[in-house]
Amino acid sequence: MTGRLHPYLVKAIVGRPSVLRVRGFQRIRHDAAEHLRGAAQGDHRRDAYAHKPENRKEIAAAIAPANYLNQPETVLEQILTGIYADGLGNVKREPNRIDFDPFPWHSFAIWILTQMKRWGQIKGDVDYKAVAEQVYLATDTAKLMKEVGLQPPPSTSKTFSVMGKLFDPAKPEDYIKSFKIKRTHKAQRMMHAPGVSLLSLPSQFAPLTAPQKGRAMRGEGCA
Repeated sequence: MTGRLHPYLVKAIVGRPSVLRVRGFQRIRHDAAEHLRGAAQGDHRRDAYAHKPENRKEIAAAIAPANYLNQPETVLEQILTGIYADGLGNVKREPNRIDFDPFPWHSFAIWILTQMKRWGQIKGDVDYKAVAEQVYLATDTAKLMKEVGLQPPPSTSKTFSVMGKLFDPAKPEDYIKSFKIKRTHKAQRMMHAPGVSLLSLPSQFAPLTAPQKGRAMRGEGCA
């Protein structure tokens, strides 16, 4: 038996004397590790294959049927290739519209953390680099990539743009401060204070209006 153990077998192992129980758990850990290792290697191969533009049409055809996405192949092909009609009579060609990357970039983890802090999901000082390294296991990923013949990048961080706004992972706090639209902890405290209604809040703490939400979604007003 490889990959996993049946629940009843796990229960039997737990009920054995201590030496056998330890051996049983050691096997469970070994089998689970090998299963996850194989799954991760498979993910790396798939991402590397999907990363190549020449494979996108084949992927669209493979995932279009009802047993996968159940979507028109043409629509998926436009999404994956970046060649699509914009609804205004123009044909757009944006090869980088979507991409697949087998590497867990620490810089992307840091960007996610900046957005969580921007919208009040996390508070206080954040060690962005430490959290990114603990969650996005780049070193382990690099080893697995080499095992399947892929070349990992020389660095775990890079600058990139989100909706036209440059992000430098070395300056996450500056990035957060550069946004005009964000949720402050002061606003959160005021909105949840007893006897406070939305109408009584100062304009800078009031919820976003529909036009403001639209501008935020489009990345406008964020310079």
